[in-house]
Amino acid sequence: MAKKKKKKQVVSDIKNDELKKEDNQNTEKDFFSKAGTKLSLFFKKTFQIIKYHFKLILTVFVILLTLVNVTSHLIGGKVMKDYKDYSSHQIAYNQILNKKGTYYVYFYSNDCSHCQDLKKYIFQYIDSDKNDKENGIPLYIFCVDNYLEELTSESEAENILGVTDVKELKLTGTPTMVLIANKEIKNAWSSTNNIKNQLKN
Repeated sequence: MAKKKKKKQVVSDIKNDELKKEDNQNTEKDFFSKAGTKLSLFFKKTFQIIKYHFKLILTVFVILLTLVNVTSHLIGGKVMKDYKDYSSHQIAYNQILNKKGTYYVYFYSNDCSHCQDLKKYIFQYIDSDKNDKENGIPLYIFCVDNYLEELTSESEAENILGVTDVKELKLTGTPTMVLIANKEIKNAWSSTNNIKNQLKN
């Protein structure tokens, strides 16, 4: 009798263990099923939000891109200047050899990498006391981009010395800087280092 009870108890324990295992497996399945559903709903809602707010997100992205672009031009807290920022120092084509006194004219092109490298030195000179009739020699700047036919030549830059008429003024390229006195070209520099050195003197 005791053996039968013991046998029944063992069978009952085995069944209980199997039921517990099944319950645990079902609980795990339910957990992962619920988690998968929640994850699926999360992605679905996220996609709907992105879709709904696409224009807003795009606008924010463009603004951030613009800010990054502006920030990339910041050096030491100052915005890098460009030639167009010195429009008051631009000289008109017909005035290049038509001003009184002694002055420099610096010829540049917006597509010229050497001109971009020289910007810093040109602007430093313009902003300094040297760019003054009383303390030094004024510097004017001229963009050649719209005057390529008028100013292009195969001759060397040094051959422009003595030119008194703007129609005879022909450049071999940019950057070029000339010294004009009494409406005549007295000197010319056509390399980055030579122009830099002249501006430092």
